[in-house]
Amino acid sequence: MMNIVIEENPAYDCLDMLIAAISKYIKCEYRLMFIDAWRFLYNNNQEWESLGDKIALYSLKWAYLHKYHGLDTNIVVKNTLSEKIDFIRDQIKQDKPVVIKMDIYYCHWIIRSYKVRHSDHFCIVTDMDDENIYCIDSYVINKKVALPYKDFAEGNSLFLTFEQKQQVKKLDWKSLIKKELKCINKYNMIHCIIEFSRDVKKSFDVKKEIEPYKDMISVSPIISKLGEVYRNRRRFALSLMCLMEQYEINDLKFIIDRLIYVSNVWSMVYGMLIKSNYIENSSDYIDKVAKKIEEVASFEKEIIDELYKILDDEPIKPFVPYTHYKKYEFSKYQYLDITSHFNNNAIGYIENQTYYPNVIGDDRFLVVNENLEIDVLEIENMKFRLPKYVNETCDNIECYSQVLDIDQIDETSYDSIFILGCCDIGSHSNDIIINYNDGTKEKKVLYLTSWLSESPRFNDLIAWVGEGAVIKDNKIKCYDFDVHIYGTSIAVDSSKIIKSIELPYCPNMHIFSITMAKKNE
Repeated sequence: MMNIVIEENPAYDCLDMLIAAISKYIKCEYRLMFIDAWRFLYNNNQEWESLGDKIALYSLKWAYLHKYHGLDTNIVVKNTLSEKIDFIRDQIKQDKPVVIKMDIYYCHWIIRSYKVRHSDHFCIVTDMDDENIYCIDSYVINKKVALPYKDFAEGNSLFLTFEQKQQVKKLDWKSLIKKELKCINKYNMIHCIIEFSRDVKKSFDVKKEIEPYKDMISVSPIISKLGEVYRNRRRFALSLMCLMEQYEINDLKFIIDRLIYVSNVWSMVYGMLIKSNYIENSSDYIDKVAKKIEEVASFEKEIIDELYKILDDEPIKPFVPYTHYKKYEFSKYQYLDITSHFNNNAIGYIENQTYYPNVIGDDRFLVVNENLEIDVLEIENMKFRLPKYVNETCDNIECYSQVLDIDQIDETSYDSIFILGCCDIGSHSNDIIINYNDGTKEKKVLYLTSWLSESPRFNDLIAWVGEGAVIKDNKIKCYDFDVHIYGTSIAVDSSKIIKSIELPYCPNMHIFSITMAKKNE
């Protein structure tokens, strides 16, 4: 059996993950295949009613995989099951990784798609026996899954094999980046993003763009393409990382940091548009989406300008979007009672129940375990009081600009606010307002990672690990991976007394508990 390891990376789709895993297995670089990923084309053709259809994306990654890394990809088609089995057996004997292209309809480990919808999917074959082919797959990171011959025969259409045929000569890294910037400017990427933001504000229609795909929203044109847009920023960052490491261009690190940040913002746009499908009267929320896209355009223009500085050997400033949490000793905590603001049910039990929570409107929820049945949850000196979790009872705040009045036990001036929460449909950041007794206010940014993410995307910390569940055909199925709730800390003015906290208008954000804390003096 081949010991191929798949690594999760938010830049990758399922096939990218496999290419990366195979490249590492055969000890071949691959990251310059994404050198043309930083694109956004928008054709404001009035004949196209759907905004998703106006977004154009393309990539020559297979050509660049060959051109810059000498790695060839071969497509192999076998007609009969016996031919396919013989081909796989021969590849395994030669220790050559082989990718199978499957119809996701026949992949039993992909819960929401098996026997439900048809779509292309890819897996790496690592072993086989007389009844099954054994695969690793991006959906179940590095857990070997058995694919019965019957499903394999029905769902497989072709194979991909990989071979490094030549070593690539040293590249002119400046020419490579200049070429990409020339293409970006030629097609006026920044103007395209601005035009897209205007159209979202003016004419985005949930019924037209998303509702026809309600059974699988991620395949709607606008959502699937925005998913590629936020991954493409990270893909281009991977190419720059490759150049940075090979040619010791340290300043590219600051560009990479900016690209990852802007990818996170595009991910927010992606999640907010999906969320609009679950919100009544979502026009105000769509306006916020349009504003977020405008912010992206401005920030991407800054990245272009900074890249030109590097090409001209000019210094650029480091980019630090947020500071990471530092563990302090705290002398005092005040747990806020926010239960009266609870408006969403995200957590529940799965045994002997007729009702189940529904965190975002598509039949998914977090499952109570012993770590949620304690009075106080603590992570790195952040403490949170937990409610008693009961099905059919709201257990979190879905953020709609609620104002939380603070009933202080005494007139203590705290210096930290701890928030226990997570996001649905992506990871998000948004403004939170701290109002003080003297009439002043302070704007801070709240960062929260998706409950489905493997690790934090921002400066938050994993506070709870557990199971996630989905309801399908009136049956409960738990995910094969962990889900999370996160703790994050916001520094506030320690010379003032907090009067109230105004939450963001971002229903993708869910807040379970809030604590104020004062450091040891």
